[in-house]
Amino acid sequence: WPHDLTKVNAYYSPLENSAVLTAVILQHPFYSFGLPSSVKMGTLGWILGHELNHAFYGPGSYHDEYGNKRDWWSQEARNNFTRPGNCVRGLYQDQIEEKTCMKINENNTFNENIADIEGLETAFEVRMRVI
Repeated sequence: WPHDLTKVNAYYSPLENSAVLTAVILQHPFYSFGLPSSVKMGTLGWILGHELNHAFYGPGSYHDEYGNKRDWWSQEARNNFTRPGNCVRGLYQDQIEEKTCMKINENNTFNENIADIEGLETAFEVRMRVI
């Protein structure tokens, strides 16, 4: 494993085309007995959704299902992902980070920004299907 399994961590591996969550993520504060199922699903759904969405944006989008680096998207599919991506870039354009007062570079943070948003959407969709 490329990471310490005793640390709380989650990541997407384009070479393995998989999301990896270390077992210790299934403990407080991310997952605790007694929490409502909506909180558990929301937290784990967001983490998994965030990591899985790295397959569609950034480096993951240039690897096929076997981890081989190749451009496997049709132009239409790539365009369909580019439009919402431009919207997300616009959300972060000219934003200032509160603690450091530094301008956020929307291009440098794009992959994480879109994964955060898509992770929330994934968690919400899962919750709505369970209700």
